[in-house]
Amino acid sequence: MDLSKLTKLNKLREGYEIFKRNHPKIPLYFKQMSKVAIEEDTVVEITITPPGGKPYEANFKLKADEVAFFKDFMNM
Repeated sequence: MDLSKLTKLNKLREGYEIFKRNHPKIPLYFKQMSKVAIEEDTVVEITITPPGGKPYEANFKLKADEVAFFKDFMNM
């Protein structure tokens, strides 16, 4: 892996650590969900509402390889 990829990977890790500090319940929630509710064909729904704005909603269905990635990521 070249240096620029390692730098990007390190920035992602640092960003994730900041996110965990700012929102400690979210990683715990996803870790628990990865044990009880995350499986192939699980539907994930997301709503993002900017201050004073309209909500934006999306959903997607998890595929088997995404489930494996998600569980691995949450157990790091």
